[in-house]
Amino acid sequence: MSLSAVKEWKFPVIINSKKDLTVNNYYSALLKASKGFYPISINQLIHMGIHFDKTVLKELGDENERQVHCIADGEVVAYRINDNYQNISYGDTVAFYSTGFVLVRHLLEMERVEEKTESTEPDTENSSTTEKPAEDNSPASSASKTNDTATSTNSTADKADTTSENTPTEPEKEKLPPHQLYFYSLYMHLADTAFYDKNSKTSTPSFWEQDIYRVLPDHKELNKVEGLCIRDKADNSKNDSILAVLQVGTKVNLNLNLHDENHNWYAVTSLAEGYSSIPELKSIKHTQGEAQTDILGWIFIGKEMTSQEFEILELNEHKKLLSGQSTELSILTKEFNATCASSKGLRVRKDKKILSMLPGGTQVKISGNKKAKHFVELTEVIRDGKPTIPLPKENTKIWFDCLERISRGKEYNEVVVLDTPSPIKAGDLIGHIGHDHTPKISLSQNNTEIKCETNLHVECFTCDDLPNFIALTQAEASKLPEEEKTLLGISKQAKLLKSPKDADTDVGQHTEIKVISKDINVKWLQIEITASKTKKKTVWIENSEEISKSINAKGNISLATDKKAWSEYPLQASALANNSSIIDTPLLLDINNGVFKKLSHRAIDKDGILWIFIEHALDKNNAPIRGWLAINSEGVKKVSCWDWFDFKLIEEKATTKEFYLDVKKSLSRDNTSLGSYKPTLKETLTILDRQYHLDQKKYAKIDAKSFNGITDKPQLSSALSRLLIKSESEWYSEIDAQGKIPKWDALDSEFNEKAKKVLSYLEDGDSAKCDAYISTLAENERESVKRGLELKRRELQAQGINNNKTIQDFCYTELKQKVALWDNEKEKIKKMLWWDDVAKGLAKQNQQNKSEQSKTNNESNSSDITLPATLNLDGQASFIHPMMLINYFKIKASPWHEPLKNPQRTRYNSSKDDRPWNGAYGLVRNGGERAHAGLDIFARIGTPCYACLDGEIVKFEDQGDYGKVIVLKVKGDDLRASRNNYTLEFSGKEKNEITQAVDFDINSDYFYIRYCHVHDTKKVPGIKVGSKVKAGDHIGYTSDTGNAKNLPNTHLHLEIAMKPRYNRSLEKNEKDKRKMSLGYKINPAFFVNLNPIDEADQKDAVKKGNKYYKQN
Repeated sequence: MSLSAVKEWKFPVIINSKKDLTVNNYYSALLKASKGFYPISINQLIHMGIHFDKTVLKELGDENERQVHCIADGEVVAYRINDNYQNISYGDTVAFYSTGFVLVRHLLEMERVEEKTESTEPDTENSSTTEKPAEDNSPASSASKTNDTATSTNSTADKADTTSENTPTEPEKEKLPPHQLYFYSLYMHLADTAFYDKNSKTSTPSFWEQDIYRVLPDHKELNKVEGLCIRDKADNSKNDSILAVLQVGTKVNLNLNLHDENHNWYAVTSLAEGYSSIPELKSIKHTQGEAQTDILGWIFIGKEMTSQEFEILELNEHKKLLSGQSTELSILTKEFNATCASSKGLRVRKDKKILSMLPGGTQVKISGNKKAKHFVELTEVIRDGKPTIPLPKENTKIWFDCLERISRGKEYNEVVVLDTPSPIKAGDLIGHIGHDHTPKISLSQNNTEIKCETNLHVECFTCDDLPNFIALTQAEASKLPEEEKTLLGISKQAKLLKSPKDADTDVGQHTEIKVISKDINVKWLQIEITASKTKKKTVWIENSEEISKSINAKGNISLATDKKAWSEYPLQASALANNSSIIDTPLLLDINNGVFKKLSHRAIDKDGILWIFIEHALDKNNAPIRGWLAINSEGVKKVSCWDWFDFKLIEEKATTKEFYLDVKKSLSRDNTSLGSYKPTLKETLTILDRQYHLDQKKYAKIDAKSFNGITDKPQLSSALSRLLIKSESEWYSEIDAQGKIPKWDALDSEFNEKAKKVLSYLEDGDSAKCDAYISTLAENERESVKRGLELKRRELQAQGINNNKTIQDFCYTELKQKVALWDNEKEKIKKMLWWDDVAKGLAKQNQQNKSEQSKTNNESNSSDITLPATLNLDGQASFIHPMMLINYFKIKASPWHEPLKNPQRTRYNSSKDDRPWNGAYGLVRNGGERAHAGLDIFARIGTPCYACLDGEIVKFEDQGDYGKVIVLKVKGDDLRASRNNYTLEFSGKEKNEITQAVDFDINSDYFYIRYCHVHDTKKVPGIKVGSKVKAGDHIGYTSDTGNAKNLPNTHLHLEIAMKPRYNRSLEKNEKDKRKMSLGYKINPAFFVNLNPIDEADQKDAVKKGNKYYKQN
């Protein structure tokens, strides 16, 4: 199956809160992380990802959030999950970390632009005849001249008269393939399997192994192991010395030299191969004199043994070995009858015979009748438990009731490259947040007490030719129509109008006022006032929410007080000469951002030019500036994501050590000069420096403070995200024949090389190493340090350092730990690596796929076979900030606009009962016997309704129980593009929500959105039958008309149907008469993006009643 292009984007961590989080909220929160920043971390190394740690999660609104979501549609190609977190030793302490990751492949695609053959009228609202284009701030402006295979349709031949019947119709041109870029998203430091074992109800990723069952550890039907006790000492006087019960049939290996004086108790050194115990035994130390021996425990046999191997017998069989020994028989019987609470398991049978037992937690695969009170066939024991006695090859049975179905990774602590990539949607579960390093924990501390520091690493990269893709898409973007350019590119030197001109007139409170402005969601309204009986006058007044809501059906308003007014539009381009600020940091803004939809931030002048208010910009001194800016004025232009405005392509060739030393050098910088630094460091510091006013003479460093300092400066955080960096992945490193990693060994000189030389001298007397260390010191220090080391060596020799004696010396211990620290850190780095395994696995897959495809199609040329994108074997990739992708590359934003602000389903029915399913679509009323044909969305009376899609008002009329109804006709393609990821919330006989009617056809050319119970007197000026509207246009107000009159649960009833009215199934199509009223409709919840129910608000609405919510 081929990979589909990305259609939707989601944040990797989704916080469920009432506050709508924007990309800027995420940028700000991510810059408060403790160490992991893009593109350089405070450990002075390149860091191509972003970190979600506890501080970031708290800033976003929930420090306890753990779910990780896929950022875009794609396919999972590889993953790794730990059984338990890995650990790194620090002597008497240890720290835990996760090497778990998931790698997802995505396809970013730009469709070819079909050039129109006829000229179109310019967009008067967003264009001006006196405009100058913004400077080209793209990363590949020169490359954008690359020849493209698309050809223009505006040639002379195309304009020839083709109306003649004799003129043959030209064949339709073949559509050219889209421009494509394969990229990957990586989610690192994910939770281990133990997390899911402890939280059994937690959701698991869909790409894990699904057909796995786990023995429930505490199930009441688990059985005690029957057999002989094994104890921690040769003494059965106390039951707390029992370690486990060895099942009858278990074979053990004895240490014939370790026994009690009567040769009754023997030490067990190991279990025979293939045998196990419940619980699994661990080695314990047995001390005899000065010698120590590892054993598993002690068992009572009751007689002297001459053979090392011993099989646990049935009690009666064992008694035969001890005939006549009454004391020994008594002890033996006690050892067989004693119980150990932890020695319980699931019996494995063949017919009625018990063959073996499985401990709780064992993962297995089964077959057969998987029903309660049934035995099932045990086909495989996977992990997390061993059978106490080896199982025969023949089929064996286990009791199904003691199992739970789980999903787990295919392998633990190993890279799994999926044989067939697993499709995944934006927002689907990737896993849960783990951590990359816990605080150091004492070895004596119980692992269950470990409190992990959560941390998720997310990064995106491509191994395709990114500069070429940018050049091709830029060329294609030049053909895009203005309405598809949803971003605003603002270049350096663009001018902001600081403030509007002063008002020069006023409007009286009793003046008859008519609103002329077509768009009323603007800062200033153009109005017409009656100056006298014969004279009318046009002026501008400042708008407000109160004024815009008070405009009546005729487009008139009345003012409660006198208001200042302007005889000319308050914003004039001519005023820029003396009343402007000049932008010195390029900006890339989303025009559809909610801020620019507010009337306080947008204005339209008499020529239809759109002005927006910019809050975050910097001048040449890095001082914050704000003001009004006209779209398409000098240095300002509408762009699309494919224009790559103000992106910077950087190729970082520095080695890991070179880059580390460069950052280290920059920590002491005291001026603005950045020319000598590596390109990634130079660009990063250039952006970070802009947080300081030039007069402060302060300079950024690669530390948490400098990154934290731009949290409230979105113009800088977004600039960082527009750095596109080609570099070697931190998850790749060559490993030599000795298992060393040269890339990281090169940093030994910075972390422990000196300590190693000193330690070698102290332990072995290697004077050459000592001299090498001394030579690195300042001349005035050398002699005294050398004398000190010689003295320390003599002290350690006196303590027996050359005789492997334990050394109690603080300095020596600290030195050893310093040497071990970096060596252990390198071992951790090695365990974190995955790139090489995935690259080779995907390359092998491609080779196999190519071979198979060639066999199935002998006539085709194997060179023409298209294979999935893989990774570069040298670890090179171009890295992209994940939030940048989510922010800018909404390929085709859903055309959908919500019918109401903050749409939420009604919680209460008309009788004030708490029944949120009552307003859903389906058989949800009267105990499932009565249908409800739409979606009830909670709304106060007088709440504005908006067009969900572009379309035409085809009905505005009374329709009986539906009350006043507005019907909007929309295109089928637009509705299909608006479908969300909704899943049915209500199921069961009494509340059966359904997806769609049996006769609904989602592939229809047109659909009708029906707004029911709307206001019959309060109307929006200009909205009538025949009106063409755009998604988001205000088309009416909610009310309680029809059968909703005076009901307490005021709402908008919304339907999506195939006909404007009379949507009812025919009997031949729908046999269930209860569902006939659902005919030709689909559940609107698959399009309306419902927010969580505001319980307090809806409860208050029902309590105070309908009248409380009426608005005049």
